[in-house]
Amino acid sequence: MFVTTHAAIGALVGVVVPSPTAAFSLGFLSHFLVDRIPHGDEHMLDGYKSGDKIKRAVAYVSIDAVIAMYVTLLILSNAPPHLHAAMKWGLIGSILPDLLVGVYEVTKIGPFFRRFTAYHHKNHHHWIGKYRKGKDIPFKWGVAYQVVAALVLVKIAVIG
Repeated sequence: MFVTTHAAIGALVGVVVPSPTAAFSLGFLSHFLVDRIPHGDEHMLDGYKSGDKIKRAVAYVSIDAVIAMYVTLLILSNAPPHLHAAMKWGLIGSILPDLLVGVYEVTKIGPFFRRFTAYHHKNHHHWIGKYRKGKDIPFKWGVAYQVVAALVLVKIAVIG
């Protein structure tokens, strides 16, 4: 799932749950639930570690990060100030799992990060293996529905 989608969901968690601590926790949990939905990127990064697809992986991650920052600023600039803290912490919780995986992929540090990354990947492919016989949906469909989902979530967050 794109970081942008996770960020939008996390910000909305902060609207529904105005406690920053609860928003962070629920944002973190929402990441794993949403990642179970097949979204077309199961094999997108295969081979990136060996360098064959590194440019494409960096491009996707960079574009997603820029869009996520824009979406975050858009949502927060239109939100009531009393919800900002919960929205920020919900957002941080919702993207933290991908950041932890990224830390592990780059550094290979510690058994915690290794186990967390293994769990994250297993969770990511749970429904693909269970309901789609190991086949993800086409990448273009995954991108399309995530864009639509992000637009709807942003509209809800900005307009209400």
